[in-house]
Amino acid sequence: MTGLLPRLRRWAGRRSPAVFLAVNRLTAARLATATLLVAVTLPVAVLGYTATLTASAQQTLEAKVGVQIGATRAVQTLSRFDPTPAIDAAGTFVVRYEGSAAAPDGEGDSAGRVDVQVLAVDPDDFAGTAFWDGSFADQPLPELLAALDGPDVDGRLPVVAAGLPAGDPDLRLGRTEVPAEVVATARVLPGRRTDAPVVLVAADRLPEITRNAGAARAAEIWTNGELAPAVEALTEAGGVRSRVLEPAGVQQAANFLGITWTFGYLSALAVFVGVIAVGGLLLYLEARSRSRVSGYVMARRLGLTRAAHLRSLLVELGGVAVAGILLGGALAAGAVALVYRRLDVDRVRPPTPLLDVPAPALALSAVVVVVVAGLAALYAQRAADRADPATVLRQDA
Repeated sequence: MTGLLPRLRRWAGRRSPAVFLAVNRLTAARLATATLLVAVTLPVAVLGYTATLTASAQQTLEAKVGVQIGATRAVQTLSRFDPTPAIDAAGTFVVRYEGSAAAPDGEGDSAGRVDVQVLAVDPDDFAGTAFWDGSFADQPLPELLAALDGPDVDGRLPVVAAGLPAGDPDLRLGRTEVPAEVVATARVLPGRRTDAPVVLVAADRLPEITRNAGAARAAEIWTNGELAPAVEALTEAGGVRSRVLEPAGVQQAANFLGITWTFGYLSALAVFVGVIAVGGLLLYLEARSRSRVSGYVMARRLGLTRAAHLRSLLVELGGVAVAGILLGGALAAGAVALVYRRLDVDRVRPPTPLLDVPAPALALSAVVVVVVAGLAALYAQRAADRADPATVLRQDA
């Protein structure tokens, strides 16, 4: 980029004195300019890279936990009971079954079948509680749930599936056959706790599954609030020996804690490289201070005002800062695009890595870089104002 300085110098010759002086100072010391540009670009690139990877890893981790639990928290029991108004107020009521379906081509056991998790849900309130990310499907969750209320397909219940193709899945809940038709698919559905496909069905349309069907029925309340109301509602409805699911427990069981510990390290690294940028800027000012002050003294004798000189410093340092921000941002974006898909904290549990660009944090960092450049310009101007013209001229002589 410093190779463009000669052309920029010719362009600046037709601009204001502040721009002309700034560009000439940058051009006169191309090595120092290049060093300053690197000192700004490198921290910006590292900051953008680490901040984006940290935010993406954190979002992916939260998504994996949310998918496994189904919502922020859940309480589960093997007791059989009907939903109550208290349960509806606490969250959404889900009944989980173990089942099987015809396996997609090339998969499944010797009988050509694959285990599935079947969730009987209330389409009216499930979307308001269940964890969801727009990358999970091409349609929003409410549209997928609306399909559960659609008409039967040749006498088969409409279901939504992740991991099964559209069509008749030959669904069985335990030993009970359930005529079903996959009318919509998703890449990920909330409540997936094994590597098996997940099937959503409207609870009020599902045939009764008896205790001896072998479907391992479990009732759950998913909630995004505190657990106490959900546990109380479950107990009042007749649930006993309940088990709670919370993010901390899932992270520990899934060995996610090692990943979370890296976030602090990456954040500290980003702060450290920011200090490097400030140090590089001060080093640039000190290395060029004598020639800058000398030029300022001579220019003042030719009629240059203090305000014009300050503007030239702002253009000089601010221009390098902006160039460093743009170049560092481009390097960070390229590096993130290359690696973020490969940094999956858990390849077994969905979803695949999500990209989360912390725009507010990055924008604030860019503003800080520009502000620091402005403060450095004020510092340089003050140093030039304090210099004794006679002493400067004698030293140059």
